[in-house]
Amino acid sequence: MAEGKGEDRHKAIASLADEVIDKIGKPLDKWAVAAALESIGMRDADAIRDFDKLDLFALAEDVFAHCMAREWEPRIVEKLEELTWRERLKRFLRFYVHGLLFALPMAGQIFAVLLLGYSLWASLRFTEREGTVVAFGTILSFFVTGGFVQAIGRRGYFYLEQGNYILAREICLRLIKVGTLMVIVAGLLTFSLSLVTPFFSHSMLPVALVYYFLLSELWLCLAVLYVLKERVAILVLTVTGAVIVYLLSKFTPLVIFFAHWIGLAVTDILVFAWGYRMLDQKVKSAGKRPGIAHLPRPSILIYSTAPYFIYGILYFAFLFADRLVAWSVGPKPPFYLIWFKTPYEWGLDWALISLILSTAVLEYTINEFAKLIIPVQKLFDAFHIAEHNRFFRLFHRRQVNLLLVTAVISAVIAYLMALFLPRFFGMRNILEEPVIWFVFFGGVIGYNLLAWGLMNGVFLFSLSRPGFVLKAISAAIVLGVATGFLLSRVRSYEWSVVGLVVGSLVFGVLTTWYAFRLLDRLDYYYYSAY
Repeated sequence: MAEGKGEDRHKAIASLADEVIDKIGKPLDKWAVAAALESIGMRDADAIRDFDKLDLFALAEDVFAHCMAREWEPRIVEKLEELTWRERLKRFLRFYVHGLLFALPMAGQIFAVLLLGYSLWASLRFTEREGTVVAFGTILSFFVTGGFVQAIGRRGYFYLEQGNYILAREICLRLIKVGTLMVIVAGLLTFSLSLVTPFFSHSMLPVALVYYFLLSELWLCLAVLYVLKERVAILVLTVTGAVIVYLLSKFTPLVIFFAHWIGLAVTDILVFAWGYRMLDQKVKSAGKRPGIAHLPRPSILIYSTAPYFIYGILYFAFLFADRLVAWSVGPKPPFYLIWFKTPYEWGLDWALISLILSTAVLEYTINEFAKLIIPVQKLFDAFHIAEHNRFFRLFHRRQVNLLLVTAVISAVIAYLMALFLPRFFGMRNILEEPVIWFVFFGGVIGYNLLAWGLMNGVFLFSLSRPGFVLKAISAAIVLGVATGFLLSRVRSYEWSVVGLVVGSLVFGVLTTWYAFRLLDRLDYYYYSAY
């Protein structure tokens, strides 16, 4: 009996050795093995229970011995793969299209509004009062769930890439549960606050909170599908919801609010079911491996995820800050702190097209950086660190130049779409209105500057330096809001868009400075990141 258990443990340790080698290659020592084991979710408790070891480090010694007992071929220094310009263009287009696919659901909702007059949560027939109600619920949903969406993306993708599908499913479901609880708590606090200090019409606040809850659940569940890269499913399911809204509004006596709520509820259920099914399939196809199906302690999860959680909140705070400043200008009905400004929203919505087209480049940048980082390291020894770091400084410069070219092209495309698409769908030329044109022009500049900052963030996040991004976006929010608030009060509400431009410029400049600092010492930052 004891011999059987010993043989099972030997096989389990051999399996762990395989996993360590797959993750880090030939380990340098037992400490490297211990770090690799921790990264896949192993704990002291697992070492004691499943392997009869004193702690994780004792288990790492045995795993290291198994690794070193393998036959290793001599290390061969490889040269960088040389690609022709056609191969490079093909590679760029492939990843650029992948980047565009992330924004496909948003594009689907835009076309649903233009074609059907309705999307999952918007309508061309909304009055300004109805627009204010829905906008409040929408922005609140992004703000409350932004951190959880980032956490699902970070941790879920981490475990999926390792092949730990059990942990991926567990972390995604746990974050959805905790996120839903936070959504409910925030909704109750908002309602209670309105009773003490009225800031919204009491008759319309419940309507806004229903939108808030249903949209919050949609963002949480969609985050799982994004992690799974189920882009086509995201488009199909969200467009299906918009079609349901259209049919209910067109062929039933339901008011638009109820049509939206039914469409959102159905979409929430479909998206959650699809994500759960895909995660469950991955778990069943992989099978359970011994000793690794345990998440780290909550304190460790919170510590490792907190910077990305905070970033999710700050990102959406930055994205909507100028709108809230603009909507707070001028006379408003009683009990409303903000009032929807349709021209401002039209200008920014069309400017978003430029942001979508520009940020698609980031998919190419991420994959190119990941493709080069290890092969380039092998080209330089310890006496040529400066040359190694200079290589990636030049790489960063090329990526920024590529983004600049893409930004110019995206601005032209956004302008042409804003000019001709409304006419194609039988609407007036919206750019003839001075306010819409001014906001659109400022939005295109601001969003492309934001794309610049996000590109720098790719390097900072890739090397586990989220703190740099948090400092930059915090400064951007403060200076952007201050600028927009001042100009909107001195001039007119549409000048709030200048706050977006200033904030994005601050974000771009600061992240560039941090990226230069990081790339100048890339050897150190890369080593300390993993």
